[in-house]
Amino acid sequence: MTGEILGKNPHGVYFSEPYATENGFLLIAIEIYEEKSKLEFRAQELRFHKERGYEEVILSGSVHRIPDAEVLTPKDCQIRGTKVWGQKMGLVRRFDCEHLRFYLGTLPDRILSESLLGTKTRIRMPTFLPGLEGRPVAIQWDPRNFPEGIWGLHLNGLGGKNPAKVYVISSESWVPFTEKASSSRILFWERTFSN
Repeated sequence: MTGEILGKNPHGVYFSEPYATENGFLLIAIEIYEEKSKLEFRAQELRFHKERGYEEVILSGSVHRIPDAEVLTPKDCQIRGTKVWGQKMGLVRRFDCEHLRFYLGTLPDRILSESLLGTKTRIRMPTFLPGLEGRPVAIQWDPRNFPEGIWGLHLNGLGGKNPAKVYVISSESWVPFTEKASSSRILFWERTFSN
């Protein structure tokens, strides 16, 4: 179950739906967590462009609450990229972003004010997974709509290990991992000392 968020504990991981763009698609993940008694966030946006390849926009910073929204204020911002999916992404650039503000709205809409580079507005963030902040979690998007891939947070060092569970977005339920996917789903790995 996705659970109620704002107005209660916003800690967890949020995923957007994949959004088609003129030359590809974009997908956003936001993680909100507590660090030294303060709310912090990490936001990532995966962008695919048919000619340029893949870019990952990564922002991190602080969170504060206002009525009806969480305000995300970035402090550190960078873009990484690769031409071919699956290859390590290299740093493309860092940029000043302390002037930016993103608003993550309350239920029932759970709308992010805009994409991380501002190219799309009113991004739906329909999937909320409480308690998974700091854990390896990824989205596997529907291969019928976009080139197949798995992308997410804290995936370093998993070394080909299969996920432990799958969150089926359409039914909002956790099930054991299976290889085949016919629709978008969230993958979760259990970390061990060996990975």
